[in-house]
Amino acid sequence: MRSRSQACLSSSTQSRIRGHAGGSFGNPTNGDFALTNTEAGPTDCFAGNVDSGGTLTSTPSNAEQMYPACNGQTVAPSDSNPQSAIFTEEVACDSQISLTSGAQPPCAPTDSYPRRTRVVMHALPPASELPTMANPCAGVPANPWCKHKKRRSKRHNAPRPRL
Repeated sequence: MRSRSQACLSSSTQSRIRGHAGGSFGNPTNGDFALTNTEAGPTDCFAGNVDSGGTLTSTPSNAEQMYPACNGQTVAPSDSNPQSAIFTEEVACDSQISLTSGAQPPCAPTDSYPRRTRVVMHALPPASELPTMANPCAGVPANPWCKHKKRRSKRHNAPRPRL
């Protein structure tokens, strides 16, 4: 089990965000899309994105101009851009992880990331109303749940002629 102070980082290179239509939660850097990375590497790319509700916002604000194509070009860490550094802090705040061991997540007093307070499990319809498969093992390889029986054809049971 991970403690709250441990972060799990993943590596992504040459991700494409194209034709995205997004929105905002109203927190700093919460726009339509954002980029943050801490190491130099092949560029991600952003192009043709729109905000159907108004002005397209990204972090950094010029991401589409800075990274228009995934061409494999090595670029500096985006966290060298102050906007992307703030986005990294917003991600940590929303995720409730600390960037420094033993410290609280870096949330500003104005940050608002609503937390789910309960989970609602909706009841399933009665079994008689659920569709079923006539033979769920039809067409699948033999496995622990679908053991195929070997069928004997009449031809194999016929007595063999003597020569």
